[in-house]
This record gives sequence, C-alpha cells and structure tokens, in this order.
Amino acid sequence: MLGLATAGAAAQSQPFGRDSAVRLLADVRRIATPEGIDTLLTVDAGDSKQWIPIRGLNRANPVLLMIHGGLGSPMMPTTWAFQKPWEDFFTVVQWDQRGAGKNCLATDTAKARARSPSNGSSKTPRR
Repeated sequence: MLGLATAGAAAQSQPFGRDSAVRLLADVRRIATPEGIDTLLTVDAGDSKQWIPIRGLNRANPVLLMIHGGLGSPMMPTTWAFQKPWEDFFTVVQWDQRGAGKNCLATDTAKARARSPSNGSSKTPRR
C-alpha cells in the first residue's frame, strides 16, 4: 500500500507534465466573449469525414479560411502557437487536407491516393 501511495505522490509532484500543458493551453486559448465561437465541426466530404475548427472572439468578424500547406503537415495541432492574434479580428476556419492530422483516421487512403493528380496516374477520363 505504501508503494502505491508513494508512486501516486511522485506522479502528482511532477512539475510540468503533459496534463498540465494541455490544461494550460486550454485556459490560454479559451474564448470568453459571449459573441465568440469555439467549435469543432464534423463534415462529410465525399467518402470521408473531416474536422474543421472554427474560432474567434466575435462571430460577426470576417471569416479567415486557413487551408494548410501540404500532406503530412497538419496545422490543427499547432495553431495554439500562432493563431490567437488572428482570432481577435477574424473568425478563423481552419481546414486540414484529407488524410492529414485529425482527418487522417477517417480517410480511406487507398481511395485518396487513386484520386490524387500527383500519383502519376490519372483516374479521371480524358475528354
């Protein structure tokens, strides 16, 4: 019993673990204005589900659509580092590509590769 109590105390005395970091970021990113928005939409896009975060201090602000730059480089997990100032002046809608980040697990990668124009073979019939 003493071993379990000691192990629990050691885990709680950890100065700054992952759980602490997650709580800190959630608090820093909290949208506190009544006219603000902080939501994660799930949309059907063809044959896959995609997640789209929408954040801003005022829903009446202009929309800024942010589409990330490429495969294997999702932006959703890193927006906490740079997006907050944009949310003061815009309603930021962030859309990661199919097959990247949170959208990856819901994507049939074989179908996505077959549709990709960069795979060297086009599945689109020529006219």
